[in-house]
Amino acid sequence: MSIKSLNQTLSNAYATPDYGTKLLKANFIELCSDVDRYFRVTFNVDIYKKVTLNQFEKIQYIFPNFRHICLEQFNRLLFTFISIRDVNAHLYLRKKIYIDEDIETFIKNIINSPYSITSNKEATIFGCICVSFLFSQGYQLRTFETNAIRHNIFIEVPKSAMPDFQNKFHDMTRALVGNGKPTYPKQQSFFSKMDINNFNEEVRKNLTRLFFDLEKCSSRERKMANKVESINEMLDKFDCLKGNQELIVKITELRNTWLHGYRLFDNIKSIRGEYIFDLEYLFQLLLEMKDAFVKSGKHIEIVEDISEVGIGMIDFYTSRNLEVTYKIIDKNLFDEEKLSERVANSVRAYERCMVPDLSFYNGAKSLISTNEKEWYLAAGRFKDFIERTYVGEKLVVIEFESKNGFCIGETHIENNEMILFMIDLPKEEQLKINGKYLNEYVVQKHESYSFFDIYNIQL
Repeated sequence: MSIKSLNQTLSNAYATPDYGTKLLKANFIELCSDVDRYFRVTFNVDIYKKVTLNQFEKIQYIFPNFRHICLEQFNRLLFTFISIRDVNAHLYLRKKIYIDEDIETFIKNIINSPYSITSNKEATIFGCICVSFLFSQGYQLRTFETNAIRHNIFIEVPKSAMPDFQNKFHDMTRALVGNGKPTYPKQQSFFSKMDINNFNEEVRKNLTRLFFDLEKCSSRERKMANKVESINEMLDKFDCLKGNQELIVKITELRNTWLHGYRLFDNIKSIRGEYIFDLEYLFQLLLEMKDAFVKSGKHIEIVEDISEVGIGMIDFYTSRNLEVTYKIIDKNLFDEEKLSERVANSVRAYERCMVPDLSFYNGAKSLISTNEKEWYLAAGRFKDFIERTYVGEKLVVIEFESKNGFCIGETHIENNEMILFMIDLPKEEQLKINGKYLNEYVVQKHESYSFFDIYNIQL
């Protein structure tokens, strides 16, 4: 992976399609597509068309910085933003982006930065970040900054102090953003308001990987260029899709949905009519794609990318349960003062993961290409900063009930209910529950539910 610099021009940074290029493009396109949706939903603005004076006045209310420029300058700035979005929408696209002098002065009047916005009028990575942030909201910054800064792709970021650098970078750039609040789909199915946007981010992240890999697999040259094929031309190169025009149209629509920031449960108008972009539609389309590529026996990475969409969905609702289980019975993570609250959290986390109906888990499961799945828990979730994993075809859920509370190791708590997921933890690292290790309990299966085998123990 080539290390980038915030002071590099974007075209120079995208000289080769390495991991750093792919990661940076993914972060930019996910932020820019979210901006596309925000302007469409909040202002009824198509960012590909010039903004009118009436629209601009409404935009200035949410984006106070734009009160310091005129409509003509705003439309030029919007064109620059669109150029940034478009160059990051294609894995192999590399084009020069320019920022006008008056726009650069406008940005410098908002923030005081040690990094260059342009180099000979050509936009640097930092300059592109600034332009993108000008059209963003505060709640959108953290995701972009965390993913871009903590993956070790910028030479300016010290490995030993990434969180400190991120906080300083956030403090420096937050003056650029607007003061708007998150937008939510009108329909949310079983999702809570807190979960729906985070779930959409998870799906979008995995769709980004899928569409970049589709481009990679369709390209023979696999090198950067200032012009790339259209999505239809790209898809037509796959033998497994030839002759299946209906599927090609659906994939093209899904790609445009991703590009323009549409989310699950948004209403979408297309050449095939109007429809709700719901889970059932997404599951069916991705399963058709998966079947086509599995039958071809080629491009296994596409099958794996589709699998990652399903895995990400299930992880979204189950990883919290595994995390809490470790924090309760892993000796390395034990905290007597937090134990009672963690046991209560185990129940809440389980209730949350059982909110989705069976069709959700079965739909996600249908996308996964292997029987055994790995649940990966990042090191940052734990105080010892050691990652944990659980591998298995199903998650084994154990419901504990006790009128007299529980004894975890040497500590007694008054909680009457606790729900743990079976984990592969050596006995020497594991705390006993009422005098027994977790895997020593003789349990009776209570219920099977898609990815879950549920057992009940009354103490």
